[in-house]
Amino acid sequence: MNGTAVQLERPKQTGLGITAGYIRLTREESILTGLSVPAQRDSINSYIRQHELPNPVLYLEERAVGADVAFEKRQAGGRLIADIRAGRISNIVCRDLDRLSRDTSLWLKFVELCCEHGVTIHTFSGPLALKSPSDRFASTVRAAAAQLEKDQVADRVKRAKRELAKQGKHLGGPPPFGYTSRSRWATELVASGLPPDQAKTQAETEMPRGIVVDQKESEVVRLIFHLYVDRLRGCRWIANELNRLGHRRRSGRLWHPDKVRRIINDPTLTGMVPYDEQRFEAGYGKRAPKFQQVLHQGNHERVIPLELWQTGQKIKARNRPTIEIPLVSRNTPLSGVLRCRCGAPMTTRAAGAGKAYFYYLCTKRKYYGRDGVGGCSADRINSERLHAAFWAKLTEMVCSDEVVEQVYQLTQRMLGQQRDGTQAGTLAADLAKVGRDLELWYTRHDEAGGDAEKEAAWRRIVQLTEKQKGLKQQLQEQDGQSKPAKPLTREEVKDYLRGIETLVAKAGDRGRALVLSLVEHHGLNARVLDSQNIKIAMTLLPPGATGEPVKVETVATISSDNNIDLWLKEQNAKGLTCACGCGRRIEVRRRHYWRGVPKYHHACRANGMQNKRASVAGDKYINGAQLAKRLGIGASTLSRWVKAGKLPKPERNISGMLLFSRHAIHSLSGA
Repeated sequence: MNGTAVQLERPKQTGLGITAGYIRLTREESILTGLSVPAQRDSINSYIRQHELPNPVLYLEERAVGADVAFEKRQAGGRLIADIRAGRISNIVCRDLDRLSRDTSLWLKFVELCCEHGVTIHTFSGPLALKSPSDRFASTVRAAAAQLEKDQVADRVKRAKRELAKQGKHLGGPPPFGYTSRSRWATELVASGLPPDQAKTQAETEMPRGIVVDQKESEVVRLIFHLYVDRLRGCRWIANELNRLGHRRRSGRLWHPDKVRRIINDPTLTGMVPYDEQRFEAGYGKRAPKFQQVLHQGNHERVIPLELWQTGQKIKARNRPTIEIPLVSRNTPLSGVLRCRCGAPMTTRAAGAGKAYFYYLCTKRKYYGRDGVGGCSADRINSERLHAAFWAKLTEMVCSDEVVEQVYQLTQRMLGQQRDGTQAGTLAADLAKVGRDLELWYTRHDEAGGDAEKEAAWRRIVQLTEKQKGLKQQLQEQDGQSKPAKPLTREEVKDYLRGIETLVAKAGDRGRALVLSLVEHHGLNARVLDSQNIKIAMTLLPPGATGEPVKVETVATISSDNNIDLWLKEQNAKGLTCACGCGRRIEVRRRHYWRGVPKYHHACRANGMQNKRASVAGDKYINGAQLAKRLGIGASTLSRWVKAGKLPKPERNISGMLLFSRHAIHSLSGA
């Protein structure tokens, strides 16, 4: 199955609405012979033949989904709701009402929708009566009973898992990284070529129940905690190091910081079993993270000591930033559309507190870093400058004389087809179909057994009548006796294309909806060439026109800040030289706009500071830049670690440079 509607055995009746056969299975039911998909399909077919229902189509949920999930969030359920609202469904057949929903509120909405569009619900025991208030009350009671049964089962499972946690047993699911289990070992044996039955028997013989330490994965876990706790490395640095050493995740993919952080937060590695007692007592609410849950002593072997894991949690708590950076605006029109030069999509990242703009960043750089395995060294791009360049170049591109001429020719061709009446056949077919639908709904209105069904049928008749009137009007406009279509001029086509700029200026979402529309209808795509240029490409074809679309592409240049450029020219024109008298010229760069113009040449400053430190500090101290490089962190992180007490405070500060005691650093890191 690929998630599309599957045609069932079709009876003789045609020209009526669709009979939808709906099948939903849970994980437990999928292994039962009497409740499997083939068994339910055969039962639905038998019911349809027996009651002579028209045009059967199967709506099958490919994945196990709960009955309390909204229909719009289900794969087949979303298509079923859309077809009901479109008036294509006349009957729904399912094994029982709980296949549709086990939530009372969802059931009431679904029944209201079916009554509004004249849809009859069938179970294997017969059609469901919904005409009178007593019938609808009875169906609601059945839905409430199904919800009660579901809630009772969930409560029993929750209490059983709590008892398993108190007994120190694994609560089920895939084993955490660092462990293996019978089911995982059997899966690996099947992948190696053994038959499933033989693999299952061998796994039960070779491996006990529960989770068992995986020697290969446990070594990776110990390495992660050694780097995080003993060497004070961050999750990104650890992920890059694991990738560099050739370690991979269980799926075979590269490591990234989120997966490393998940291992650091998992107390199961210490031989404990976490359980959310607070959520159990409350009976509802959001599940707490594992490292905040109550820990019970487990029966499985530990991979790391509990003290080491607790130390890691303390380090993680100290590493939390003390400055709250507000989230950037989510109105990012090019997010998911813009591609990096490496081909990966680009995401957004905040520029900092109090800054309205943000940055577009390659997702590979975000997860794996600039220099890590699988990472990307592309620079981040200022959003305000990128948006200004994108919209200006897009408007210029679609309004160029060449593009306007090509679109004008396509438009003239489309108007010529309308004058020739080549589209009249399509309108006539649509008009005939609306007429057949009207006859069907008039019949349903006359045969309705209740006021609700009559009212729903009459609403549909009114909608179809309005549609029929509009189609007749369009057909008359294309009639030979009507006036010919007004020809368009090139200026009108150009004004129409220039409307993109107006739409962006008026849009409250910074053009997000417009970008998505251009992607869907005109194949818009944007790709970063370098830090200053992006390539924009799209196709233009007027609605209803035929032929080869107009393919256009251009390169937009991201302009830099004019104030900074003028300042750079002024400073470099002064011809600044080193203050030590060596005569070397100081080259002013963009970073000096914020940091200030240096007085000394970088080589003279490095030599002078090195001599000064050597004369004052000798071999007793290490400066902050050297320490940050050794720890693999930045200057801001170094300062934060000093404030948090992770590093000793600097004993001296010479010319703005931090000096740390080598003895204290060596004793702290064990180096």
